[in-house]
Amino acid sequence: MNQISRQHQEDARACRPGRHKRTAIDHHYARYPLRRGLVGNMAYLFGMAYTHLGIYLHAEGLKNIPKQTPYVIAANHETYVDGMWIGSFLPRNHFRLMSCIAAKDLEDRHGLLGKLIVRVGRAIPIDRFGNPVRGLIIARKKVEEGNILLVHPEGTRSIDGQLGEFKDGAAYIGLKSHVPVLPVFIDGVY
Repeated sequence: MNQISRQHQEDARACRPGRHKRTAIDHHYARYPLRRGLVGNMAYLFGMAYTHLGIYLHAEGLKNIPKQTPYVIAANHETYVDGMWIGSFLPRNHFRLMSCIAAKDLEDRHGLLGKLIVRVGRAIPIDRFGNPVRGLIIARKKVEEGNILLVHPEGTRSIDGQLGEFKDGAAYIGLKSHVPVLPVFIDGVY
């Protein structure tokens, strides 16, 4: 069966009564957020074990974590592993649902570390240098499906330890999805 025939069959199935036709965004990003899988879970456990060898992590205000999901976490960005550390303070059933917005180029430009971050973070890619709208729409839909979303509003890691200018992504997703936004500040890592 050729590719065109398969596409026609999928389109016909999507148009049956009771079903809606998939949009291009739905079709392209149906795989997001990624499954953490064995590799992601092992990388998380190894990363946290390695972290605890040399760093004492401490969190304040854990009572402010929403009891119900979904919600958006808006955190400053100091290191490659901020998301992993933030996730370690979430209730276990919340961490399972946590995904993050990540730079589209993370997998390609940052080697094995980038690939692991994408897996551990269940990343939804966003184009930082072009048009981020497609990634934001997918992220919003995933929050509406019940996922917890980690967003670094600065859009990149801090180069000097200071907060950068915030972009609108976290606020957009929180407002459009009608979910709470949990502010998180990471300090002492830079």
